[in-house]
Order: sequence, then structure tokens, then C-alpha cells
Amino acid sequence: MEQCDVFRRCWCVRYQSGRPISEVYHTAGAVNCYYTQSVCKGNMVYYNCPSCNATCSDASNPAACQSSSCTPGCVCPPGLYLQNGQCVPAAQCRPVCSGGKVFSECGGCEQSCSQRNTPTVCTANCRRGCFCPTGTYLHGGQCLSDEQCTAALACTGNQIYSLCAGCDQTCENRNTLTRCTLQCRQQCTCPSGTYMHQGQCLTNSQCSVALACPSNQIYSLCAGCDQTCDQRGQLVACTTQCRQQCTCPHGMYLDGQTCVTAEQCPQVCDSSLNEVFSTCAAGC
Repeated sequence: MEQCDVFRRCWCVRYQSGRPISEVYHTAGAVNCYYTQSVCKGNMVYYNCPSCNATCSDASNPAACQSSSCTPGCVCPPGLYLQNGQCVPAAQCRPVCSGGKVFSECGGCEQSCSQRNTPTVCTANCRRGCFCPTGTYLHGGQCLSDEQCTAALACTGNQIYSLCAGCDQTCENRNTLTRCTLQCRQQCTCPSGTYMHQGQCLTNSQCSVALACPSNQIYSLCAGCDQTCDQRGQLVACTTQCRQQCTCPHGMYLDGQTCVTAEQCPQVCDSSLNEVFSTCAAGC
């Protein structure tokens, strides 16, 4: 049965006792009080034309919940959200957990992959939220097993570990529509918006620089000073800050604009004897 006040704010009451059923006011005629009492469960209300059947997944953006059809039925009153068959306020909604996490009313500290073999003392207070299940460890927002942690910690070149990765786009094919035929698999991969190049994940602008590197130089996200052939075997102080640039691979030396091995470096000549280096000298 529906009752309303002088301001036309209405609520449903039980036929036998006259006690209120509704927790929230509604507009006169918007709710079928008979069905609310006889059909609806979990403090839901039977609306004749509900605007939205809001669940806890809508709590962060209530305006996004809009019904495309006016279908009568049991829904939560405005300001409440459906969770496990009950209408609750947003503050009581459980967050949607991701990355293999599960919800806990009283969680504490999570061990990370890098800490899993180190005894730790947890001083955090019991708190409500998403946590990794027992026997798994947090890494990059995901809960990983011990075996997966080992693989994840071995990722190089600013790659991340993914539980379901496919094909990495490279700097060379980043502007090409390519088809990936690999099955989803657990592996190291480049973060979204970056491209694989020589074992590193680069942005679009970094790719442009990397592809312009001179022959046999590589692109580094943190390069210092290149040793030249003249400096090989010497301890040379580098005062250059770590920077992104083209550089010689480890163990090679810069000869002009080319990276060469120590054996390929020009022989050091004695200028006091007017010696000059030649790749094709006449025999003595």
C-alpha cells in the first residue's frame, strides 16, 4: 500500500502492520507497492518504469546507468546499489578486484615477488579492500605464483610481465596493421603504447630516434660516454649524465661514427716516427 505526505513524497507500507517497506521516498504512482511487498527481495522496490537498475559497478559513475527501455521490475531505490541481492549505499559496495586479487573485509600486508623469500613483519592495520590470495605475490598490480614471480623478475628492457600477452608490436611495424596469430600466454611484454626494439620498450618518439641510429649503433634509454678506439684499455672518467641516445653495444668502441671491436680498431701509430695507419701498407 502506498502512503504519501503533503509534499507528495511517497513510500510503501505493509498491508498487515502498516510498517514502511521502502527506505527511500518515491514519486506518487512510480512504484507498485503490492509487487514490492509480494515479489521483490532484498529491500528492492518494484518500479513501474525504472530509469536504471544500478549495481555496485555503477557506484563510481551513477549518471552512466541509464535504462534504454521502460520495463517494470524490482530495482534498488535511488542512491542504493545492488550487491549480492541486497541494495546497499555506495560506501558498502565491494570494489571490483582485478589482477587475480580477491576482496577481503580485513586484509593486511601483501608480499611482493621481490620480498617473497624474505621474512617480513606486517604492521598495517586490518583494512577492507582487494588483496592477493594466500600463496601468491604482488607484482605490477597482478598476483603471481612463485614460479611466475621468477619469470617476472627476469623481464628486461622495461618490459612487464603479463598473464595473457600476445604479439609485441615493434618500432618497425608500429604504423602497420599486423595480425597476431599467437595464443594468449604468460610472458614478458611491452606496456601498452610502447614498441619493442632491440629488447627495449620504446615510445613512438623514441622509436623514430632509434631507427635513425647509425649503422651498428643501438638505442639506449640510459647511455653515458662511448669509449673510442683511442681510449681502449684506459680508465676514462665520464661526466655525461645518463641519457637516451644512440650508442655502441657493450664491448665495442667508437671509430668515427662506426662501432668496431677492439681487433678492428686502427693500430696506434707513433707520431714521433711519422707513422700513419694504413689498411693496405706495402711490405718492408
